[in-house]
Amino acid sequence: MNIRTLLAVSVLTASPVAPAEDGLFPFVPDLEGEDCVVDMSALVPAPAGKDGFVRAEGEWLVTDRGVVRMHGINLTGAANFPTHEQADRLARRLSRFGFNCVRMHYFDVVLYPNGFFSVPEPGIFADDPKTTCRIDEGQRDRLEYLVAALKRKGIYSDLNLHVHRQLDERDGFPATHKGARGLDYYYGPIIEKEKEFAKDLLTRVNPYTGLSFADDPAVAMIELNNENGLFQVWPAGTFDDEAKFHEVYRAELTRQWNAWLDRRYGGKPPCGHIPYLKARMPGPAYPASVTNDFYRFLADTDSSYFRTMREYLRKDLGVRCVVYGTQLDYVTPHTLAETCDAVDVHLYGRGSPDISVPYETRLSRKGPVAGVRWRLRAPEPLIASAKFDVPYDEDFVPHRATMRVKDRPFLCTESSEGFPNWHAAGYQPFLRSLAAFQSWAGVFAYTWNFQRDLFPDHTPFFWTLAARTDCLAHFPAIAAIYLRGDVKPARERVFFNDAKEDFFARLFRLTHRRCGFHSSPTRITGGMFRSEEVLLRGVGVDLAGGSAEPTPLDPARAAEMATGLYRSDTGELTLDRREKGREFYTVRTPNVKVFSGFATDRIFDLGDGVAFTSPTNRLGWCTASLTSLDGTGFGPGARILLAVTGYAQNGGARYRDLGDGFIG
Repeated sequence: MNIRTLLAVSVLTASPVAPAEDGLFPFVPDLEGEDCVVDMSALVPAPAGKDGFVRAEGEWLVTDRGVVRMHGINLTGAANFPTHEQADRLARRLSRFGFNCVRMHYFDVVLYPNGFFSVPEPGIFADDPKTTCRIDEGQRDRLEYLVAALKRKGIYSDLNLHVHRQLDERDGFPATHKGARGLDYYYGPIIEKEKEFAKDLLTRVNPYTGLSFADDPAVAMIELNNENGLFQVWPAGTFDDEAKFHEVYRAELTRQWNAWLDRRYGGKPPCGHIPYLKARMPGPAYPASVTNDFYRFLADTDSSYFRTMREYLRKDLGVRCVVYGTQLDYVTPHTLAETCDAVDVHLYGRGSPDISVPYETRLSRKGPVAGVRWRLRAPEPLIASAKFDVPYDEDFVPHRATMRVKDRPFLCTESSEGFPNWHAAGYQPFLRSLAAFQSWAGVFAYTWNFQRDLFPDHTPFFWTLAARTDCLAHFPAIAAIYLRGDVKPARERVFFNDAKEDFFARLFRLTHRRCGFHSSPTRITGGMFRSEEVLLRGVGVDLAGGSAEPTPLDPARAAEMATGLYRSDTGELTLDRREKGREFYTVRTPNVKVFSGFATDRIFDLGDGVAFTSPTNRLGWCTASLTSLDGTGFGPGARILLAVTGYAQNGGARYRDLGDGFIG
């Protein structure tokens, strides 16, 4: 066996809550050389788009050649506008890691996460005192070259049309808030501005490809509106600040609500019209029937927006790629299934930062804010700490995985564990193996970087992966797991019925409080069955309500699950949570092996003559992956990449215990 070893453990400095620095060393692997062992580019045939446009067929994304899985990663903010040299270098590196799609996210706003970046880095719109709508031609050029550079290396693009763009008085709009979230789903003039931007962005011929984005089959997907939907942002309190909910926007929503009531009841709504729609209305002051109607109105309004925008892209702009709407936390699953080409979720582990300045201020272009503080939940292993018995623990992948929709491509366009969670290296192997087992159409890590500097020598932000050597070390393995298809799909697949009327009936039972629920629609459907089942067999929901009742789990497997041992019906995936402080997760296939968990002084059989053990280390935890680079197994003559990662941290970093399970 020709084994090349890659150990990824970064230098650190001691701190009150971190292990001592003894024995650690700087590690920045050379990923540029021709003889670099990290090269999964054979899985990424070039150029992207050579087999025709990506389209949705049933549960899969396909081209003229057949099924294509989107094994992706994000670029955020200014990272979408690199120099031409950086774009070429990035395309080479992502191809070597085996990524075949890049989601271009958050490029419609100036990003300035105060307290982290020293200067604001602009988005695609020019800083113009007369308008918010003029594209900066220099930024456009960089974006167009990036798409072309990725295409040459076999990497598709996913363009996000609206994330956080603000419209203001320069273009005749009363002030909006939080990127006009919710408003742009019903307020016609804002929708028209979104159409204008789509036309400007998608129909201009890219000088580096000779095709517009609309005509380029290397543009695989277009997202209409990130993390946004009237169905969620209204009842969740986005409009609670009456001063920010301008009368112009309020009056239009009130008008549309009363018009909807007239259509539903033939001009005679049983409770009459509501002349003035305040934030959080309707609520306890109104009969339950009004609240129930209001939910349906919100869902119908979201659906109308998606139909309008998708039809505009298809018919007016000639877009032929996959068009998806937003994330499943913000609209009903039926809205996405009925109006868009795919259903999308976002999945995050433990580590989301809690920052002391308001969200709008963090995105300001006006400069840093004094007194910024941040804190994180103390690092802990997700597979050990997340609770199955806490309904809809949003940190745990299986809870969101229950929302896989029958006969629709299922995407996860953002997924990550925030830095500096010292156990995060196992997150992508866990997620990608589960996605392959559940037959998801695409999975994207979040994010390569936020800044134009695409190759930092340290981790500059919570979600930046570009220098996270503990995670990068396992990128070849996740490409084999998901894109190469080393993890097989579930043998058994069952679907739980969730017709629209059943969904709304359950929603009304669970959430008739004030105007509505204070969390996501996935919580409404996510309680239909035990989320642990996604680790055992293929599961999903049938929104048409036509599936037969799923067969119960075999009693022996159900009993095993009750002890905390979860094994896939293929025998390849195992999560063992039977003993506190000794939890682990394994992937055992003929061409890739993964271990993530507490390993000290134990031996784990990974199959095919491969066993794994770990000496005592500073965490008592590690992640290991072994990848047969040629897909020829682990026998004599095989080329195998071994990666083992443990504790990793930026050099010079200091952490302190803030109490209550947080560090700062």
